[in-house]
Amino acid sequence: MTTAAVLPVIGALLISAPAHADPDEPRSGQEPNIEQVEPGAPMPVPSGAFGYLATRSATLWLAGQQPADRIEALPVPPQYRLANRALAEQMDRELTAAVRTPGACVQIIIDPQSSSGNLFDYGVWSIDREYCPAS
Repeated sequence: MTTAAVLPVIGALLISAPAHADPDEPRSGQEPNIEQVEPGAPMPVPSGAFGYLATRSATLWLAGQQPADRIEALPVPPQYRLANRALAEQMDRELTAAVRTPGACVQIIIDPQSSSGNLFDYGVWSIDREYCPAS
């Protein structure tokens, strides 16, 4: 994903209205999600990366915005569709874990120093309540 694609992702998570998905591409999130995760300790934020540890109330608000649908519906070049889908699936999986676990929250990390040759790395993780900031 490019940096130009990251900014719309963050914007879509926080304030934008839902975009419309390409009707010719099936949404992978419509299939049953068999992988469940459990909230854990926060991930270390690499030097130079941007990390955000949400409060419980911010996590619940974010879940209500259906960010996975918005991420997957972003209009991106074909070579970035798989990356958007992967981020959408990770967002959905981790938010679902955080919402179903009392007191849990999410952590989002964007690292502009990618190890994979892309312009950045990103991730979303569900975090156990003992590590979440007070709402």
